[in-house]
Amino acid sequence: MKLVKCSKCGIDNLDSVFTCRKCFKSLLAVVDSSALVSDSPTPEIPVLSELPLRLVRCLDCGQAISRSAYKCVYCGKWSLRIPRIIPITGLFLFICWIAVAGYRSAVSDTQLGDSLTSTSAVGSTSALIFPKGPFNHSGIITSEVDRFNGYTDTSLKPMQVVGTSLDGLKVSAFFLSNDTSAVMFKLTSKSESWKYLDCKIANFLVDGVPFSPGQMEYDGTVGKGYVIEYFSWDMPIAKFLQMVNARSVEVKICNDVYGLSPDHVYALRDLASRIPH
Repeated sequence: MKLVKCSKCGIDNLDSVFTCRKCFKSLLAVVDSSALVSDSPTPEIPVLSELPLRLVRCLDCGQAISRSAYKCVYCGKWSLRIPRIIPITGLFLFICWIAVAGYRSAVSDTQLGDSLTSTSAVGSTSALIFPKGPFNHSGIITSEVDRFNGYTDTSLKPMQVVGTSLDGLKVSAFFLSNDTSAVMFKLTSKSESWKYLDCKIANFLVDGVPFSPGQMEYDGTVGKGYVIEYFSWDMPIAKFLQMVNARSVEVKICNDVYGLSPDHVYALRDLASRIPH
């Protein structure tokens, strides 16, 4: 039995093996005819059990390859173990990824639903965005305490939107300290006669998008030579904050379109900033 030196790493190998025991380089290129001539009988090709534990024999070309090799380095044949391991492992990991992504999506949707529910619940203001001052406007905001029940009425006094105090539209709002889940928002029209009695419809656009402030209440009073009509909404706090935090607010009463100026919006934001939260 003779030794054959590996041309790559220099390790001596038995002439009965086809690859270097250290670097697995093929030894066929360095074996000459004289090296194969020996007094000892020609060795038989070792069977699989005679190979080192870290090697297996390629079923296609018979060369010894590493057990961890994905394919034979000599003939390129893929190991029979790979189709059973890699696709199954990959499929398992893919199913796990889908399951985790679905779980996260479900949790996210649940949390979003809980958040929306909490913002619409009575007295829940933890997830709402309240404006922060200072606010520069011409409106007048007052806070008055009712001596009999101890409640504080914080009000934005009527501000002229269009026309004059004798013939025009005004906006106002207030909230009570005992119930900060809603704000009473009111539009007041004053004219010589009934202007909206046959219609009584009001629609809002907030930042150009249709906006529903809630259930509207209509009322009116008659004075000497004038009629006052009231449109009021007991607006949930989330709706009110959405409106006052907008860039533009428009309202259409029957066929008349009105727009709140920045002065009105800043006054409403000032009122919203005073809501306890």
